[in-house]
Amino acid sequence: MQIKGTKYSKGSVTVIEAAVIPTFGLIVDLLVVDVDVCLFVCEILTTEYYEEHLHAFKVTKETPVSLAICQHKELSDYHVLSLYKHHHSLYVVPKYNLDY
Repeated sequence: MQIKGTKYSKGSVTVIEAAVIPTFGLIVDLLVVDVDVCLFVCEILTTEYYEEHLHAFKVTKETPVSLAICQHKELSDYHVLSLYKHHHSLYVVPKYNLDY
């Protein structure tokens, strides 16, 4: 699904809350409610710390799974990010500083 020039899809990561330690969400579903309303069903990823060597945030999936429903217009950042696996750990690499 493309919204204002950005392509969102299942499996993409988005920033739910930008801070020194941001909250990321893994998109598990996209819902179009109206012409101007798009909702993301996101699996919350727990941010553990920032790994300076990799320039990435180490994240983990919560057990049990924690879901959140977010409106596109309420996201802290509109860039689509990816989830990377490195030595059995998961990381999200931001495009720039997320500490607003």
